[in-house]
Amino acid sequence: MSKSKATKPLAQKISSSFSEKIRRPRQAPRSRAKTETEPAPPRDFLRLVTFNIEHGTPQAGWSDPDVGSLKLPWNDKELGVYWLTRGLAQLLGPRSLSARAAVAKKALEDTARIIRKLNPDVVCLQEVDKGQRRSGYIPQAEFLSEALGMPYWRMAAAWAGPAYTVHRRPLHAHITRENGYGLAMMSRWPVKSWHFKRLGKARPRLRWGRGTWTGFSKGLLAGLRSLPQAIAGVKLVFGQMRVLQAARVLTPFGTVAIGNIHLETHRGVAQSQLRRSWRSVFDLNHDNCVLVGDFNLREDTSTEALQLLDEAMLPEIHGLVASYPSEKAWIPLDQLLARGWTFAAEPRTIRMPISDHLAVIYDLKPAK
Repeated sequence: MSKSKATKPLAQKISSSFSEKIRRPRQAPRSRAKTETEPAPPRDFLRLVTFNIEHGTPQAGWSDPDVGSLKLPWNDKELGVYWLTRGLAQLLGPRSLSARAAVAKKALEDTARIIRKLNPDVVCLQEVDKGQRRSGYIPQAEFLSEALGMPYWRMAAAWAGPAYTVHRRPLHAHITRENGYGLAMMSRWPVKSWHFKRLGKARPRLRWGRGTWTGFSKGLLAGLRSLPQAIAGVKLVFGQMRVLQAARVLTPFGTVAIGNIHLETHRGVAQSQLRRSWRSVFDLNHDNCVLVGDFNLREDTSTEALQLLDEAMLPEIHGLVASYPSEKAWIPLDQLLARGWTFAAEPRTIRMPISDHLAVIYDLKPAK
């Protein structure tokens, strides 16, 4: 585990309606054996774990190759085999679906075992798959909630449909029969209400390659000479739908509004999404609210975004700890904002069997 810094006040008063309260759907009968909820030990703090699980990808990668993601061969003689293999892969999944499912299940079980030892009150997950070929068709949110013994859980789908084809807007935020991808939140304590908000996505944009092109500011010839190096590796990047998931959780410290987010990789869009998300969670409970998740922002850019908020809405604490990449973390992507709370301990991270992120543990105690 590694420790890091935390704290900083910030934020703004803008009322924006946020709701779409979601009816709690009937829980389908489950065939797997349930893990009994362990009694929570008496303690004077609330423990939140936020983790971008990268749809359950093991640290060492998948041991069974997914033939659906093969690169196009340059040898013309192999093209027929390639397209046949890819077509079958799209229909049948990885080369061995049973092998992929077994690897995915084992990785999630090992992850759940570690999280269970942390004894968290609330777990917020990002990049969660449901029924996707790449992750063995496992409903990851349901699987982990059962493995952790957390009976109050919900998935918030950013989109529905297969990961490798056209996405569509889900019929319901908490998808039950569709496959999809998004966020998940699970709690040891009862949830009074669930909330969901679509945050939109960034426009398609060009991402430059090795060099940065400054245009023709230094003359026509200089601009033309520098263009090839800048173009090398350039690609068109499409935005991805982002959502906010929130819940009013009935904890021993009262009702807490907790939000879970995974923001865009485009800095300006992510800053706007962060402000909108914080306002929405703040509206649920002005005096007792928390927002966690993968902000996709550095410390300075998230602070810059929050400075546009009204003083009455500013977060009282800002949790930061290096959590990405998992091999040698140095970027604090997985952050926390809160009002009505202080840190009971320094935020810390732990490496899991899955993901390119570290899981982050935040221990909070009431400020008053």
